[in-house]
Amino acid sequence: MDRPSVSEPMQLLLDRRLVSEHRVGRAIRYTLTPEPLADVASCLSPLEMFWRGRLKDLNTTLDNLKDP
Repeated sequence: MDRPSVSEPMQLLLDRRLVSEHRVGRAIRYTLTPEPLADVASCLSPLEMFWRGRLKDLNTTLDNLKDP
């Protein structure tokens, strides 16, 4: 990929502190910063459990519809 097509998405990730950058000469190396993602995952965990239960119920209902 060319630099302009990468720089805008990388800047967005940098602004949100999801990656950090390290300059090595003229090159820029990016490293994933997992801590902000862990915060998001902990906030979404209750919703994940809710939707897993709902999808399990849906699967059971669909299985029952298959069997007359």
